[in-house]
Amino acid sequence: MGGAAALALMLSAGLCLGEHQPAAPAVGGTEPPGYSGLAQIDEQHYVVVHDTKQADPGPRLGLLHVDKGHTPRYEPITVKAWPDQEGLPNDLEAVCMLPGAAHEALLAESMPAKAGHRGRIFHVAMTGNTARVLRVYSLPKPHDTSLLDNFEGMACAPRAPGRTLVILGGWGGDPENPSGVVRWGELDTAQGVLSWADTSVRFRAPGVWPHPEERHDLSDLYLDGRGKLWAAAVSDGGDDGPFNSVVYLLGRVEAAAEPPLRLEHTMAATWSEDGFKIEGLAGPPGAPPNAFMSFATEDEHLGGVWRPMFFPSRLR
Repeated sequence: MGGAAALALMLSAGLCLGEHQPAAPAVGGTEPPGYSGLAQIDEQHYVVVHDTKQADPGPRLGLLHVDKGHTPRYEPITVKAWPDQEGLPNDLEAVCMLPGAAHEALLAESMPAKAGHRGRIFHVAMTGNTARVLRVYSLPKPHDTSLLDNFEGMACAPRAPGRTLVILGGWGGDPENPSGVVRWGELDTAQGVLSWADTSVRFRAPGVWPHPEERHDLSDLYLDGRGKLWAAAVSDGGDDGPFNSVVYLLGRVEAAAEPPLRLEHTMAATWSEDGFKIEGLAGPPGAPPNAFMSFATEDEHLGGVWRPMFFPSRLR
């Protein structure tokens, strides 16, 4: 959620969550801000978004290469022709690849930059290190509150030919919106219409939180290949930390059902990580083997990292 900082990245076949090694600088001299959202293109490439504010000139979209045997490499993606009506994106916090469309993605602002606006989702097509905006959609209207939710996570799933289920997660932890929330809608790509259901589901994230006043229930979403919807939650002590994160099973998705999402009755933290503020969840890289997913962080003044994730030893 914060400022730019040097990026620390290292990939090792023996790396396991909780066994951290000294960080290496990004290859090529490019030092992006931390990662605010993460989505997998293939086993070696991820698209990332950054929480650059509307008035700032920093990067908003990037590509992460995780080739086997090499330090991960970041390069910014140049976006051509951002829409002019409401200005540049403000605080991009979530991204998902669009099912059935090669190298197309949805990028979501957490909330609008200006009062009276709802915030936007950008449909972009990527070619190498460039992208163009195809369409722009609005975030959903508040359902059970007069205040906008702060959306931090997004997941997409095919629902029918030309139709995609879009799930948004709001992070809670604010006086006005103290709990996390999920919303969903259907995107008709042929008609260019994103319709939101008049439903919201609120919840509290699991985990042990030494400073519960700093907890935010949802910082990203990842839908795996079995229909399980995973979420991250964070504790944010400020731009210099301390940070804590948990990753947990939020619910299960059946895209064609109504409702398409059912929350877990009892949520439990599957991973717990001190020192990182996880704001990105995505699929596993091709190497090292046996990774279950991957995460990326926005550690504010401390930079950001990307790591593969493995099931804790008690669950293997």
